[in-house]
Amino acid sequence: MQPMLSRFPLRKLPFVALKHVIKIMEIDEIIKIAITSRYMEFIVKFCYIRIRQTMVHFVGKFSFISLNDPAVMLFLCTKSTSEPKVTKRDLKPWLSKTSTTLENTRQVFTRIYKLFQCGPFKLSIFPSTQNAKEILETPEFRNFKALILYGGHFKKEQLDEVMEFEREDQNMHILESEIPEDYYHPNLFKYAGVHYCDARWIRLEHLLSIKNNGVIKLGKNNLTIPDINKFLHHWMNSEYDLFDCMTIDIVKGATVDLNVLFRGITVLIGVKIAITSKYMESIVKFCCIRIRGTIVSLDGEFTYVGLYYPEVILFCCTKTFNHPSAPKLTKEDLEPWLSETSTTLENTRQLFTRIYKLFQCGPYRLMINSSTENIKENLEIPEFRNFEALFLYWEHFKKKQLDEVMEFEREIQDLHILKSEIPEDYYHPNLFKYAGVHYCDARWIRLEHLLSIKNNDVITLGKNNLTIPDLSKFLHHWMNSEYDLFNWMTIDIEKGPSIPLDVLFSEIT
Repeated sequence: MQPMLSRFPLRKLPFVALKHVIKIMEIDEIIKIAITSRYMEFIVKFCYIRIRQTMVHFVGKFSFISLNDPAVMLFLCTKSTSEPKVTKRDLKPWLSKTSTTLENTRQVFTRIYKLFQCGPFKLSIFPSTQNAKEILETPEFRNFKALILYGGHFKKEQLDEVMEFEREDQNMHILESEIPEDYYHPNLFKYAGVHYCDARWIRLEHLLSIKNNGVIKLGKNNLTIPDINKFLHHWMNSEYDLFDCMTIDIVKGATVDLNVLFRGITVLIGVKIAITSKYMESIVKFCCIRIRGTIVSLDGEFTYVGLYYPEVILFCCTKTFNHPSAPKLTKEDLEPWLSETSTTLENTRQLFTRIYKLFQCGPYRLMINSSTENIKENLEIPEFRNFEALFLYWEHFKKKQLDEVMEFEREIQDLHILKSEIPEDYYHPNLFKYAGVHYCDARWIRLEHLLSIKNNDVITLGKNNLTIPDLSKFLHHWMNSEYDLFNWMTIDIEKGPSIPLDVLFSEIT
């Protein structure tokens, strides 16, 4: 004989104990307890139970509300499926026999939102629902995070009602539904984000109306590769943002002609596309776009990576400048590739490395401004060591800066010092150790420096203090040398009186 189980009314429990018991119950049982009385509804509300997501579904004359995490479905109709669930019979105290399904759904939804700590909610409407406009105009349902049209065939009138509900901070998804292929509405992309699972009705002219969207997803569609190419051109040339992220499905197994897809796409467009995602970065890389030359300019506040043929300037710092023929990308544009915690130098290195992997780049040049104090550190960075030419430019370079450059001895690279003044007493034994040198201000170059030249490529000396007798002695040294001094050499001579050729070529046979 089994002992009889006695019942204990929950309401007799102390307040703290009652809260604890409710919190460990399943969510469907918690709702059923809240329905029993105003007091129990108050206790449940005081438990501060969190619901991650709420979804309100309208299926023709029927409706139900689903909660997620924890999960339960509340049915406001006689039909019900799945477990756990709260049936229409369970919800009877919260429903009115004389109210419509919409009104009862609104009442239960409002009650649930007051009862729990609810996250954002979604609104789901099926094709059999004829009062979509009335649902959307209900104040409690207006502030959905996303509107989902689901399943079957939606009529033009139903779609128009949805499109005319224009909210800029909400999303719309049309999932597993067929849309008339001739359908059009000017508000197709007026929702913040859209997902059209069946997008066969979307045409190029629709894409050109996109402006300031969040996320756009287009499923099965009839867009051609030339259509997408035209849209890419429109996107890159637009004066305003079109979207944050966009996905366009392409038929599985179809071969995409990347030459057509990216026809006429410049490097600027390639970089902008590559920044959007790892996938698009891999696609741009696969296009094998050629860059004739690259410049890394380490100029403190104006540090940038410059690409030319085709031209674009990528700034790694907050300050920028306008170039008459080269478009630019700012630090804000390049944000996904940069780190807020890294130095400008480190961000430049990262950006340069990414660009070199992204495109088929030719040789690169390194430019260092006289305001740069850490020249040695820059030259020791592995990614910056293999430059074709090093340019020092602008104003006055200090002896220490020049020494750091001269001590970076590489035999196959060039050194150019442009638009800069060098101390006239400067000297370093490696003055001509670079393969090629161009000293725009060469007033500090003396005859003894010239006599150290050996196996150089091209040497250019600009404004200098060398005398005609100095040049004559150097010519004698060159002609009598047992080894090659250079392949080509230019020494500027001050304009003015005629050069005494008899002195210059004295004793040269």
